[in-house]
Amino acid sequence: MNNKPKVGEGQHRPHFPELLSLLRNEPRQSQQQEAALLEEVAVQFSGVYEFVGHNNPSAKHFGELFDALVAYRLKHAQWRAAMRPEHLMQVLQCVRLMSRDETLRRKLDADALKGIFEVFDREASAHFSGSITPFQVEILTEIASILKRLAGEEWGLDELVRCQVHPVLLRLLHSNDPTVLPLVLVALIGFAAHKDHYALVANTEGLDVVLHILQHYDLPFKRLAADLLALLARREAVVSELLAMNGLGRLVGQLQSGDAALTQSLLRVVCYMANGGAALQEMYQTGTIPILLSLVAAVVRDLAASPAASALPSSRITDMQLVCTALTRIAEDDELAYSIRQCNGVTLLGKLLLVQPAPTQDAKSAERAAREVDSLRAYAFRALRFLFSMERNRKVFKRLFPPDLFAAFIDVGHYTANLNAYAQLVSIFDDLSEKQRAGVAAALDDISSDREADALRTVKGGQYVVLEMLGKGAYGAVYRARRARGEALVALKEIPLSDMSIFGATDAERSAGLGRMCKEVEILSSLDHPNIVQYYESFADGPYLYIVMELVEGSSLLDHITSLAEKGRRMPESDIWQEHYTEEHLVYHTTMTDPIGRAPGVPQELKSADIFWLPNE
Repeated sequence: MNNKPKVGEGQHRPHFPELLSLLRNEPRQSQQQEAALLEEVAVQFSGVYEFVGHNNPSAKHFGELFDALVAYRLKHAQWRAAMRPEHLMQVLQCVRLMSRDETLRRKLDADALKGIFEVFDREASAHFSGSITPFQVEILTEIASILKRLAGEEWGLDELVRCQVHPVLLRLLHSNDPTVLPLVLVALIGFAAHKDHYALVANTEGLDVVLHILQHYDLPFKRLAADLLALLARREAVVSELLAMNGLGRLVGQLQSGDAALTQSLLRVVCYMANGGAALQEMYQTGTIPILLSLVAAVVRDLAASPAASALPSSRITDMQLVCTALTRIAEDDELAYSIRQCNGVTLLGKLLLVQPAPTQDAKSAERAAREVDSLRAYAFRALRFLFSMERNRKVFKRLFPPDLFAAFIDVGHYTANLNAYAQLVSIFDDLSEKQRAGVAAALDDISSDREADALRTVKGGQYVVLEMLGKGAYGAVYRARRARGEALVALKEIPLSDMSIFGATDAERSAGLGRMCKEVEILSSLDHPNIVQYYESFADGPYLYIVMELVEGSSLLDHITSLAEKGRRMPESDIWQEHYTEEHLVYHTTMTDPIGRAPGVPQELKSADIFWLPNE
């Protein structure tokens, strides 16, 4: 039902005959009188949106008035040029008000719009001259408001394109006038929403100004700039342009603004950008993953602070769906999937499964809340399943879910993007008992990387803090560790001294084997090459020998090939040749499983599992 006021509802009619007579004549001699009558119309009908509806007694008069304004003031170039700024402003104000009515708005043909645009172009140029008057600013504002409305309609946008309005709109992005700039941004949003015309407003300079607005202007302008970017970023060419100008780094910091509307628009941009190698690498470099997960962490903290109210409003559910989508796309890259896990992503995303529908007495509202939560769970399950698809992440999932749920989780398959594939997981989770859900929550806490440091194991008198196991083989295990002083991360290889195949059976053999091993580490630590893992030191602590090495954040060549096969892809021929003939992408990890009878640091065989694949180095 339309509750907008119509003409004739408690309003007296203005002096239509007198005003029409003045408009049909040259304006120079009666500008003051005509402007006063137009102002009366604008003030009296400022809240009206339907001027020529069938039930309006003044419809005929307003139709004639609009026709006269268009014919004798907008189209008549000579008479238009004769009007003073305050008079022209009143003409445009009435045109703007009356063009709210679609019937009247469609009377703005090409000639009328040409007249409006000529004024718009002239005043836009004057806007940056430093000598513009308040009336000129109002003229610019009135025209921008008309253009904003036209840009929201297919036919109107086509007319604006024919009139070449977009270069002037882009020029006015530099305006710092609080009334002009929002209207310009809304008009540009109309262009950005169009499947073809978006390209007219997506040039480098325009995008740069929009990013500047996003970084430095007040919140209302940031929201509009983000809305504009969210529409433009749907196109691959725009994403490439944004990446070339460090656009991701400039917008990602705004994700933590705390404003729901701004955050959602920016999350959509991030989702669109998370679709290619260059963008994913920039996401790693700009810290996008920790920022995205900080949004999830904020939700988890809020829910933990009030366990009795484990519900989220719709806006925050939408935020989390967008975050899950972005992380899902990011997780297609193996190293970034591993980085998500390192940033506690598995625990945080898993906690989203525990969100409950908001309590309500209304049955329809309760049903809608339940659908929203189930939808969020599908998004969270998809993000978790993509993380699980990366082999190095799989060990943390083994005890997260009850057996039936974990079996269904595995059956979804690797890198399955269709949300419908996760409906069964949501259904199974919905049917879990309170005890089972509590078990999931406890398991998520157990794998959380936010444990206190004093709960972690240390070696060499506390000099190294052992964080997590990276892998285990026949001769020992390798851990991620941190030096107790500072934040430097290292790889810590742990070999049991009881291993007779390495150290021998007698005390003398063990002592000799330990000496040889330490000597080999000493030799290897003297090697210095960017494609060889650096060895730092070795020491015995309790029943183990520890070897401290450079921590290389990469998957093995074997893992890379396996991951490509699981995604249905093949290694590009260029990568194969580069791997074969150069060492640019390779770091050779010298294994020390059997140092006896061979040259120090030289393995008996070289396998794809012994080579790190670092495509971004």
